Formats: sequence, C-alpha cells, structure tokens
Amino acid sequence: MSTEITRQQKKELRAMLKAKRKQIAADIKKQLDKNICNNILNSVSYRYADVVLMFYSTEYEIDVLGVFEKALQDGKRVAFPKCVSKGVMKFYFVSTKQDFITGSYGILEPKDTCEQYNPAAAVHPLCIVPCLCAYTDGKRLGYGGGYYDRFLSSFDGISMCVQYEDFLFEQIPFDKRYDKKTDIIVTEKAVYVVGKK
Repeated sequence: MSTEITRQQKKELRAMLKAKRKQIAADIKKQLDKNICNNILNSVSYRYADVVLMFYSTEYEIDVLGVFEKALQDGKRVAFPKCVSKGVMKFYFVSTKQDFITGSYGILEPKDTCEQYNPAAAVHPLCIVPCLCAYTDGKRLGYGGGYYDRFLSSFDGISMCVQYEDFLFEQIPFDKRYDKKTDIIVTEKAVYVVGKK
C-alpha cells in the first residue's frame, strides 16, 4: 500500500471518527470515561509506574484527568506534553491544574516554568496515549501530526492507548515506517496487553 493511499484513507477515517465521537451523549461519555480511568488505575502497568505521562483531553476526547488526580495522591510524578516544534513534543511535570496554560491548537499545556521530564530519571514510566481509533494488536490512528509516533519511537517505558470499544477496528491504515503501536489498549470494558514489554 502506497503512502499516498494510506494518507487518504487516514484523512477520510479521521473525519468519520470525529463525527462519530460528537454523537456520543454527554452522560454516556462521562460513564465510559470513568470506566476507562478505573481500568487504567487497576492495571499492573499503572501500579508499578513511578512516572505517568498523560494528555490533557479536549471536549470530545476521552477524559483521563481522573488518573491525573489519583496519580498525584498515589505519590507518582505526572507529566503532560508541550508542542515545542512541528511534530515534536516534550513532557513537563505538573502538580496542579494551575500549572497549565493554553498552548498549541488551543490545548492546555504545562507552563514554561514546569520541570521537563527526563527519561533517564524514570524507573518505570507509563505513557497514556490518545487516538481516534485503535485495535487490540496495538495499532492506533492519531490526529495526523505524528507527535506521539515520534515520541514513542524512542520511549522505553510502557505505552498505553485509551479508546472506546466501539472505536476498535481491525483494519486501520498503518505505515510500518512511521506509525508506532502501543503496548496496551485500554477501553471501558477491558485491558488488552499486546506488547512484549
């Protein structure tokens, strides 16, 4: 499959998935998100993580901020991404919601005063990854910027993608050169462990 065909397939699929997400009723979404957070918090990967890398969800994304609050209570360090250049992001530690400002694409990001995440200082880092759809073999379809694919290409910890069961598709356009799988897929119903880590 050529890269051009894959790009077009991804573009069409992204548009469909974004529209499908908006159709989820607010009360149903709230419960689904809560169940996903509970599955993350009950996972072995979360239990042993000393650092949790997260994302600040937008309106129609899965809300995982409940994990942020619980991780702080559990004594873990929590970091969120900041876009530093096209396709490149770095993570910075935060300890309160006051540590955020509106950044790239209107998404909340850590302030410049926050400490940068240093991979060498983390023993068992866990990265919670967003996507538009995924499958239980670890494949995921992101938003097209390549930020997480680039980050995961050099990430040595456990990567955990969150998604709704209804958004698990066996056939996902996937470019082996650039697209990176995650080690775990978490939905409101299950935790799918797919990586060798």
